[in-house]
Amino acid sequence: MKSPLALLGALLALGVLVPGGARAAELDAYAGRLQATGGGDDATSWAIEYRQSLAEHFAASFSWLNEGHLPLNHRDGPAAQLWWRSRADGPGLRFEAGLGAYRAYDGTWEPGGYYPVVAHRWAGLGSAAVDWYFENGWFAYLRANRVQAIGDFSSTGLVAGVGYHFADRAGLAAAADAAAGDGSALRWEIDGYYGTRIPNSHPTPHDASDGFDVRGKLTDHVALSFTTLNVGGQPFDWHHGVALQLWLEQQLGASLSVGASVGALLTKIPPTPPGYDPSERGLILDNSSLPFLVTGVTVGYALTPRWVARVVWDRVAGGFSDCDIYLVGAGYRF
Repeated sequence: MKSPLALLGALLALGVLVPGGARAAELDAYAGRLQATGGGDDATSWAIEYRQSLAEHFAASFSWLNEGHLPLNHRDGPAAQLWWRSRADGPGLRFEAGLGAYRAYDGTWEPGGYYPVVAHRWAGLGSAAVDWYFENGWFAYLRANRVQAIGDFSSTGLVAGVGYHFADRAGLAAAADAAAGDGSALRWEIDGYYGTRIPNSHPTPHDASDGFDVRGKLTDHVALSFTTLNVGGQPFDWHHGVALQLWLEQQLGASLSVGASVGALLTKIPPTPPGYDPSERGLILDNSSLPFLVTGVTVGYALTPRWVARVVWDRVAGGFSDCDIYLVGAGYRF
């Protein structure tokens, strides 16, 4: 379970370590269709992506790739790639090629099953793209993706995307501090959230979810958060938990920031309902407190020096309890 951690933090770590003059960053999203090898099934594929310039012709990316709902397969996960670009930043046409690793969470079902058998596997991800950069910072692209999986099906996808290029700035954190007045004093943040949880099950119900967290900045690029979570779900599923997460954060402007995290969720599985035997479905429920791996991404936007709007997407990985938690909220910095 520890293997996705390097993927999750590598890119933002590069954003911290790369010299200031090379800190151009991009946010983008794409969607399209993919076809699985073997059976020939196809599905909608999409991803959100953060890219960091490393040099004139090289960049790195971190993305969350979703390969859609193939029959009896739901596969997604984090991916990191190193990119070659045909030319430096600027408006106009650009060609790109990327290669990297993809940590795939694949849920498969037995006929009549509800919770899946979730396999966590490695795959290679290769991409080729044609981009067009506009003068106002926006860009659009067409991209071909090839996922070559180990011990699982492979896929080929064709997608279209759009994104925004943030110009080189060496002092983004300083700009944020200036916009906040005495920004160095605003080290703490309290947030309230509301959203939904989508478990990796079949079908996929949406359960109401809410949370409350306290975030503290350890450095300009590192933060720690403590979150209480409440979710709905099946009678034998977890409903309440507390998560401790370590965040790597990057400032993209005076108001906008992005971050990625890794941590642990401590929760409890309640007693199973009468007449239900989880062993028949290959589940092990011991009704005890369980630590789950939780990884997350967040986007924060400072509405005022002290008030911030925040979106959080957490992935909880713990056998049959694999799920996504999407939260939208507001916070106060002090």
